[in-house]
Amino acid sequence: MTKRAAAPGSRNAPQLGKIADQYGSNLDLLPGLTLSGRFEALSVLVLPGPGDTDLPLTTDAPLLGMEESLVSVETVSHVSDPVDTRLLDSPAGLVSSIAAPGAGTKPTELDLHGEVTAAISLSQGKRTKVVVVQESPRTSRKLAAVGTVRKSARNQGPAANLPVMEKANLLTKAKNLELPLSGSAKPLPPFLFLPGDNKPTTSSMAMPTHTHLPKRRRLSPSPATATATEVAPLDSLADELLFLVLDRVAAADPRALKSFALASRACRDAESRHRRVLRPYRADLLRAALARYPSAARLDLTLCPRVPDSALSSLSSAPLRAVDLSRSRGFGAPGLAALAAACPGLADLDLSNGLDLGDAAAAEVARARGLRRLSLSRCKPVTDMGLGCVAVGCPDLREIALNWCLGITDLGVRFLALKCKKLASLNLSYTMISKDCLPAIMKLPNLEVLSLVGCVGIDDDALATLENECSKSLQVLDMSNCQNVTDEGVSSVVKAMPNLLELNLSYCCHVTPSMGKCFQMIPKLQTLKLEGSKFMADGLKYIGISCVSLRELSLSKCSGVTDTDLSFVVSRLKNLLKLDITCNRNITDVSLAAITSSCPSLVSLKMESCSHVSSEGLRLIGKRCSHLEELDITDSDLDDEGLKALSGCSKLSSLKIGICMKISDEGLMHIGKSCPELRDIDLYRSGAISDEGVTQIAQGCPMLESINLSYCTEITDLSLAALSKCAKLNTLEIRGCSSVSSVGLSEIATGCRLLAKLDIKKCFAINDVGMLFLSQFSHSLRQINLSYCSVTDIGLLSLSSICGLQSMTIVHLAGITPNGLMAALMVCGGLKKVKLHTAFRSMMPPHMLKVVEARGCIFQWIDKPFQVEQERCDIWKQQSQDVLVPLPSYRII
Repeated sequence: MTKRAAAPGSRNAPQLGKIADQYGSNLDLLPGLTLSGRFEALSVLVLPGPGDTDLPLTTDAPLLGMEESLVSVETVSHVSDPVDTRLLDSPAGLVSSIAAPGAGTKPTELDLHGEVTAAISLSQGKRTKVVVVQESPRTSRKLAAVGTVRKSARNQGPAANLPVMEKANLLTKAKNLELPLSGSAKPLPPFLFLPGDNKPTTSSMAMPTHTHLPKRRRLSPSPATATATEVAPLDSLADELLFLVLDRVAAADPRALKSFALASRACRDAESRHRRVLRPYRADLLRAALARYPSAARLDLTLCPRVPDSALSSLSSAPLRAVDLSRSRGFGAPGLAALAAACPGLADLDLSNGLDLGDAAAAEVARARGLRRLSLSRCKPVTDMGLGCVAVGCPDLREIALNWCLGITDLGVRFLALKCKKLASLNLSYTMISKDCLPAIMKLPNLEVLSLVGCVGIDDDALATLENECSKSLQVLDMSNCQNVTDEGVSSVVKAMPNLLELNLSYCCHVTPSMGKCFQMIPKLQTLKLEGSKFMADGLKYIGISCVSLRELSLSKCSGVTDTDLSFVVSRLKNLLKLDITCNRNITDVSLAAITSSCPSLVSLKMESCSHVSSEGLRLIGKRCSHLEELDITDSDLDDEGLKALSGCSKLSSLKIGICMKISDEGLMHIGKSCPELRDIDLYRSGAISDEGVTQIAQGCPMLESINLSYCTEITDLSLAALSKCAKLNTLEIRGCSSVSSVGLSEIATGCRLLAKLDIKKCFAINDVGMLFLSQFSHSLRQINLSYCSVTDIGLLSLSSICGLQSMTIVHLAGITPNGLMAALMVCGGLKKVKLHTAFRSMMPPHMLKVVEARGCIFQWIDKPFQVEQERCDIWKQQSQDVLVPLPSYRII
């Protein structure tokens, strides 16, 4: 039920500045509609669409948290993107308060007390804004104007519950629309007129007196303008064809489906049938969301920090196939029991990070007998008892993740292998298993992926037991961080798994010649990861001899890698597509020349901090590896000539060239002109970059999704204005860019509606104005860093209207008070992580902090000194090199 607007003069009476242009009905206002006059009280009411108790939730847009005095939470939903329209603003741009009502006002008379001027300037083709003029607690008037698009069924919803007194229908000759007026005519109120025309009279316009909305009529073109070819109605298209069209539309612009659903009733129904994934922001709207989208097969609740059992219990006969609760808290065994009962077809359930879920919850999960995939990662209270219930209740499991389940032992794993013979993927990382369960695992006939990361109980003796077992189905094995395994254990592994395609031994053991030779037993190996390993003499060379079919090789942060060995390896690996030699500081241009000449088909090359490679060597990459899609040469000797050579890699989608002090705008110009598919670029601490270079990237790379300009101190608002044209931009890092202000941020907010991550730390000129623009337009924002900005309580409170905001970093904000901070935290119900300075901890009421934590928010208290001065990029790099220490041969990640 839609709640009544607050009585005039009450403390909860809404202000005139409530912006309803985001959530109105689907009518188009005529340009320049002006309302002026004196009213007793005026309220703006957002009216959802027809029958909008079934909410049109969208994938990325947040649910609106309205005041209770305006709209019931049962009917609120954000169904479209914000429009840059100011409603009910005075000429000075400020909004005055509502005047107190007079006593004894009759319901049908206007007792005018406060003077209000509302100017609504809208372009054609935008949505209708519904304004309710409340003349007394018992009466209201709905004023609307009809523009180029006909009235849709969305106007028949909650408006029917309002005591509508009169309805205005306007005629416009310019658009040739004919909407017949019914009922007896009454004079048009003097405060409604079209700008540029004379004040309408009784004879020119009239208003009906009926109390019910007139029946909707289809607007047909006049015979003079009708064409010979009739347009087929939407209902005539098969769902398969229509869904293919909608898939293409959503791929080009995810927001387009929101507008499509508002076009007509048929479009709304088609979009309801098409949507397969729901990502609500509030758990209390689950029932309404599923009723609105009956074809949804996947429910993603990762944006809901707290999902109580009552929310899961509200589901009834839902056709869901997958539910993701990996980032939610507040539910337990009762909620999971209700979920299993309501979703008999449930096949995929993610309960990761369920720190409070134990054996009782696992027993309820076992009721979902059709489960194919289950994740219990970091569910530490689960023991062998709970795992046994799952094994008995879900015999058709194909994938299960038990990493960090510290209560799981060999007994539970053996029972799982006995009951779930169809398992294809098993994750036992960081569990307390030992050699006793390995034979049972190896007997699984369909096992393809096995992860044993950080299992301290796995050693050479445990792996030696595998010599009598052979798993021909296993294709992927991850044994990284198994520090008790040596080259002897690796030899036992490859003998038992002859069909391995991917092997990860990062931070595991030294690479010896004998270990390299044993890889001959797995001739099909395509991916080998040896990050953080120490190579003994000729160890790398034997890998080149044994693994000629490799397509991906990772040698990141390894020691003992020389130009001779690396050149030999790449000369043997003719099919290599991905190579990672990050932080191998001993290699030189010799290795790079061998890489570029032997592996011209490389699509990914990572060589960050290879400090002995010169600018001449880096130019070889662009000249010989034209198929590159991903390139990381951060902290290198790259210059503008190198960037010019890299422009030959026209398929680049990711380019990381941070801490490259020699590049300038001239080099970026070549990248902007030649790499139109670029989606991610990192220019961190590239101090010579200015607005010109960023503008070239923005204009030449329209697909750009992420850019890092942190500490590029020469950029200004002009760079942000250019980047605002990149509609797909979702990550923007401008930390330390002191010349950027709220003007540039407002351009980003209005142009980049998909912005999800924003870092504006030490952008001192950004203030509350920028936050207001973000709150109005950046409804996809998930993470923001506000440290050292000029934001006050007003700006922080405005951000609380972004329902999807999950992470905030607020350190050293001089304009923030404890009361303002606490108010923002209480209002922003979707927060999951907040970083605050320790000084605030003693100033905030402990009971209120507990309330915020109970909603699923985690506080991280930072104790850092206040530091405003910024070091020049070249000085910072020199200091970083001075404190650089050699990497250990292995370490725990």
